[in-house]
Amino acid sequence: MFKEMLKKFGLVAIIVTSLFFVACGSSSDPEPGAAVVATVASDYSSGATSLVTDGDPAEVQNGLNALTHSDHVIDVHGSFFYDIERLNHDAITKFSKDNPKKPVWNYSTMDDDDKTEGITSSNPHQIAVKDDKKAYLIRYGSKRSWIVDPSAKDQASFKIGELDLSKYIKDTDDISKVPEATGAVIVNDKVYVVMQHLGNSSGKWAVVRPGTIAVFKTSDNSFVKEIDLELYNPKNSMQVVGDKIYIPCTDNMMAGNGENGGIVVVDTKKDSVTKKIYKGHKVSNIAIVSDTKGYLVEYKGWGDNVIYSFNPSTGKVNSSKAVAGIEKRNIADIQISPDEKLWIADASTKDPGIYIVDTDDDSDDKGPLSTELNPSTIGFFE
Repeated sequence: MFKEMLKKFGLVAIIVTSLFFVACGSSSDPEPGAAVVATVASDYSSGATSLVTDGDPAEVQNGLNALTHSDHVIDVHGSFFYDIERLNHDAITKFSKDNPKKPVWNYSTMDDDDKTEGITSSNPHQIAVKDDKKAYLIRYGSKRSWIVDPSAKDQASFKIGELDLSKYIKDTDDISKVPEATGAVIVNDKVYVVMQHLGNSSGKWAVVRPGTIAVFKTSDNSFVKEIDLELYNPKNSMQVVGDKIYIPCTDNMMAGNGENGGIVVVDTKKDSVTKKIYKGHKVSNIAIVSDTKGYLVEYKGWGDNVIYSFNPSTGKVNSSKAVAGIEKRNIADIQISPDEKLWIADASTKDPGIYIVDTDDDSDDKGPLSTELNPSTIGFFE
């Protein structure tokens, strides 16, 4: 089906480097997706961002905010997006949708306490924004996540507090001496910080115990509860649907059969695990449309991923049929757009780019939309 899409759209002017705009629909219809995409060179030598608007034709602006490395991700909140530079780069830059080439600010994600503790890289993974004055910066390489002010005018006023995650380090298995906090979501008045727990198994780095969530109140940052996720290697591509958090888990991606992988469902009213979906499979990403319709990426090997639909309420996975024929591809990310289409960041060697699928019938809609460098993460403006 991807070949059919290429034939249909390959000669259409979908790869445009003109000024970015949001296509307007009728007042009764949701706007087409307007996304920021983090991109990465195939040889991992560089990175950049692209702005993509779904329309007829689609609009793409590539090569923004070029980086001399590839380890970065994008988070979007409202009309701003954050470019997070990770391992050994330790920086976060805020941009406005209205001026995507000019940074609002650029701050370091390291401080003197990190140096005292011997941390060489805080390795920031995600920023979860509560409001204009408060956000949580999740730092994979530290036992301390930062509380930050997204409106800060300078570095000194950026960090306004911390969440202490040191209690989740176990000397018996966490040889890194950090809990590997990888992401967070905010639901009502609580922030849920998810940790992976890497350790040493037979002389190799591996995930050695189930993931954990630490729950804090956003009002005063006080600790609420610890949640044992029961499955291994939770990813930061969590999805919130009502009072439920859906968390994909891959177990040990490069080894084993995924016995401890799947999707964990956390009830935020009870702050406990209520069910596990597709247990025994390496689920690397999810995107949910509604209570009854969602998508998952099953990791079967490097460059060998497949997308299936599933019912978040019943847990039933339609594993007999790949969505839009998407299988044996290198799927970096999937997201649901504001107009409820499935966007796919495909970093495969052949025909990489952004693919868009109609979620009404799981049919091909557009793609590949070229982002020049391979797409890695997608975020939508609100």
